[in-house]
Amino acid sequence: MVVDNFESGYVGMIVFISSTTGGPIRLGSVSAAGSSRFVYRDVRSGEYFLEGRRAGRPALRSPAFLLGDGDTVEWNLGDNRISYR
Repeated sequence: MVVDNFESGYVGMIVFISSTTGGPIRLGSVSAAGSSRFVYRDVRSGEYFLEGRRAGRPALRSPAFLLGDGDTVEWNLGDNRISYR
């Protein structure tokens, strides 16, 4: 997973991944005007979403995406877009 926070204007946040059938799992944090890479090893093919939590603010949720073993997904916070690398 790559979370790109360069053009979003958001302050740093904690990033979680969730499947449509399971609860959130913390991946780590991304700083303001930065980018972070996370490894998620418990991949079960299916639909997922990412969530960014900021203190005192509503959570930011990515669009749902399909994830399979070996996929690299990038979440661009500036336009809340998911892409595959």
